[in-house]
Amino acid sequence: MQFGLIPYRPGIGGYLAEFHPGPPEGCDWAEDSLYMDGDVFEALVLLIGAFSVKQRITVVQGDALGRLREDLQDAARQVSHADSPKAIWPYSGGYGYTQFNSVRDWPAERQAFTAMLRDLGAWVSDRIADGKPVTIRSV
Repeated sequence: MQFGLIPYRPGIGGYLAEFHPGPPEGCDWAEDSLYMDGDVFEALVLLIGAFSVKQRITVVQGDALGRLREDLQDAARQVSHADSPKAIWPYSGGYGYTQFNSVRDWPAERQAFTAMLRDLGAWVSDRIADGKPVTIRSV
């Protein structure tokens, strides 16, 4: 898993979620988008209910952007205080999410994931200031 937001680069692709500043029409490996490792995105879905891995495209706009920013801040606080990944993502028979339960260096990964959540929250704040929606293309 790669923690941290991934900027666009030529040839980008793979198991990544895309966060695009604007309507869905421009969201498909766009240069002005940010990307997130698919496993990290799946974990984020368990923390924040604003989008889903089952819905291919989600557009967040208006007041929902402010709620997304707050949810990201809350998730960053939750992750930063967790003693282990199992405290945040317990194994679920229905979802079967276990990737984070196998992290070997939790203190370092926790710090990286917390920073990524804060960076994404700041990016969402910029979209609020721009008056643009955020289109999220799921993995």
